[in-house]
Formats: sequence, structure tokens, C-alpha cells
Amino acid sequence: MVCLQEDVLNYISMLKAAIGVMELFFAESEVDMKIRQAKKIMKEVYKTRYWAYRQGYYCGKMDAGKLAGDHRLLKAMRLTKKWESRKIRNDVNKILEKNPFKPRDLQRSVLRLKRYGCSKA
Repeated sequence: MVCLQEDVLNYISMLKAAIGVMELFFAESEVDMKIRQAKKIMKEVYKTRYWAYRQGYYCGKMDAGKLAGDHRLLKAMRLTKKWESRKIRNDVNKILEKNPFKPRDLQRSVLRLKRYGCSKA
């Protein structure tokens, strides 16, 4: 499968747009909960009976658009989704910065190859 650079850039821009929409959707007032606390709650959901009960209550009682359950669990879910979307966006930005077809990167690669004696150019 051959992918053109333009297709890859279009796909990445669509991915970034989708992540931005996700962040806007989950952007609520989560000032009083830290991300480390949210991660800890999301880890413990599957380990302890305390959070497992609340997770089951949340999953079983979603009706008419009203989210039932512990607000801390819901806030932790929103925060972790927001954190994961930021992480994906930052990874995409890192990938975009490392483009092997930029003239500067090509020149750097050629100079490195010359320095190590791998090229006869």
C-alpha cells in the first residue's frame, strides 16, 4: 500500500480536528480534580469493590441522557479522556515535526552518512 505524503497530512489534520472536538465536548469545570487523581481512580475502578460498584451503577443507570452515579467517577472519566486526547495530539505533532522529506532533514541525513563513511557522495 502506497500512501502519498498529502494523504498522510490530510489524515493527520482530520485526526487533530477530531481530537479538538473531543476536547471541546469534555471541557467542563474539572478544576478541583487533578489528572493524577483521575488516573488513580480509573486504575482502581477494576481493582477495588468500592469503585467497581460505582462503575457498574454508572453503566447500568444511563437513562434519558441523565448520567447517574458518583460524580467523582464521571469527572475522572472525562479528565482521562481529555488527557488521552492531548497525549494523542502531542504525539501527532511530534510525528509531523519529523518529516524525512524536508530539505533540512535530508541535508542533515546526508551529512551524517558522509561523516560515518556510509556514503560515497
